[in-house]
Amino acid sequence: MIKYFFTAILTGAILIGMAFSSAKAQTTGAKPFSFAAADMGFITVTVEAKSASDLGGFEFKLSYPPEIVKIADPADVTIGAFLASTGRTVSPLGPSIDNTSGKVTFGGYSYGTSAGASGDGVLASIKFTVIIPGNGLLELQTATLTDSKANLLAGATVEVSPSNTSPCPTAKVLGADNQKLENVRGFRDGKLVNSAIGRKLIQLYYANADSINAALDRSPALRAVAGRVIAAAASLAGK
Repeated sequence: MIKYFFTAILTGAILIGMAFSSAKAQTTGAKPFSFAAADMGFITVTVEAKSASDLGGFEFKLSYPPEIVKIADPADVTIGAFLASTGRTVSPLGPSIDNTSGKVTFGGYSYGTSAGASGDGVLASIKFTVIIPGNGLLELQTATLTDSKANLLAGATVEVSPSNTSPCPTAKVLGADNQKLENVRGFRDGKLVNSAIGRKLIQLYYANADSINAALDRSPALRAVAGRVIAAAASLAGK
């Protein structure tokens, strides 16, 4: 019985894999998602299916600016709940990450007796770590959606949407509209970014933004002291 069960799973996986490999990749027509990584430790986006019907599997390729953001760990690319929402068993395909050229390929397939998911839902979530502040685009190069019988879905679309960002601790302390924040940004973008040590400091700062924010949230006293110190430093940076 177990032998037949695993044979069925393997056969299903092979058939779905063949469907993806033989299908012509669908261009999405989706608008690129633009982002500003000036005040973020990381950027999390979701890849979403729109107007799907009996969704059984998906695969997409997403491009990103590798000089600004990277995918630090394969675990930062996760499959969404939509594919399994009707009770089908789901397995991921990938991810395949290339931080040199700035491309990630990811997918998932499902199997079971129930129909596939229909409507709108999250296919995947991707967490990008900010390397250095800057503006960039996340662009879906190709996306393929199949139904529960591994046929290409017509009429469904795939989009990239923002999910969550980690705010800059300095902006959190000073306030987003504080003029002194512009002084700090000017020092970062005009001075620190021009040296290897400065760029490393920027990377460390944004990589640890979550931990810093958590410490500030736990201690109002620390937040008050940090505010005074940063405000004084910002005044000097503006001169």
